[in-house]
Amino acid sequence: MTDQVKGDVAAAIDAVKGFHGATVQVVERPGEGGGVPALVMPEKMKVQSVKPLLDEYLERPERVRCQRRFTRLASFLAYVQSMRTEATAGALRVYCLEGFGLETPPTLEAVLDDHEGNESANWAQNRAGLDTALSREWQDWMGIDGVGMEQSHFAEFLETQAPVIMTPPDRALLAHAPDPLTPEYEADKRLVERADRIGAGRMADPAELRDMARFLEVNVESKVVSAIKLETGESQIVFEEVQKDAEGKPIKAPGCFVIRIPIFHGGTHFRLLVRLRWRKIGGVLRFTILLDRPAEYLRTAIDDMANEAGEALSVPVLFGAP
Repeated sequence: MTDQVKGDVAAAIDAVKGFHGATVQVVERPGEGGGVPALVMPEKMKVQSVKPLLDEYLERPERVRCQRRFTRLASFLAYVQSMRTEATAGALRVYCLEGFGLETPPTLEAVLDDHEGNESANWAQNRAGLDTALSREWQDWMGIDGVGMEQSHFAEFLETQAPVIMTPPDRALLAHAPDPLTPEYEADKRLVERADRIGAGRMADPAELRDMARFLEVNVESKVVSAIKLETGESQIVFEEVQKDAEGKPIKAPGCFVIRIPIFHGGTHFRLLVRLRWRKIGGVLRFTILLDRPAEYLRTAIDDMANEAGEALSVPVLFGAP
């Protein structure tokens, strides 16, 4: 046997020996007396806790350590309420982590054993989360916001969304406020005032909007409004486009309409103002819709959800991550 082989064999023997000889030692707790058992492994005398091994023989865990996930607010609240006790009520914290942009939903996180103060540290390992989802309707309308569509595509989209297109508020009825004021009246009044403030124009009812998308024919006429002689000797001619229907009459089209959709799946419905733009380009009529302040509606929906959770659990909701 060569010296090289002898050296390899000796190294192998030493390695095998390293797997034997583990001992149990008690690690003292400074200032508390007593100690906890620890398993000392031979490899570099590594100290390893034996608690996970001992915990396997317990009838029940010493404390709750879990991460429950829910998709409905009611289920989330019911679970958190079921886990609360008088002794642990002060340890409950609820956090709301907002998404980024209009296409990322927020999440709620309840920590049932959070820290109660500087002198009351806790494990923060018993948690429940709510994973919200943006509604199908919100995603559909956000998907075409600001996107020009040909007339046939716009008509098809309106047909699929017919259930959410609402009859506009009656201005005559709004002139006579009910006593007491109702949430519906106040919402309609805010909607009309908003439309007037931004110059959105007349609101279309569902039937008018549907017929416009299906049957509108536009003829564009251009005429010279003025011809100006510039100091350079050049002439500047200003044209004006006049859009008329198939009968040659000026088109009096609505400038907006109202939809009622939930922002979160299974959540509260909101009435949104939708501005309508249309134009004939190269012989093709194109429609564009613009949702009014979608970011504000999303913020309101998040605030409403957080407030509902806070009121149900009698704790303030903290915006941020636990």
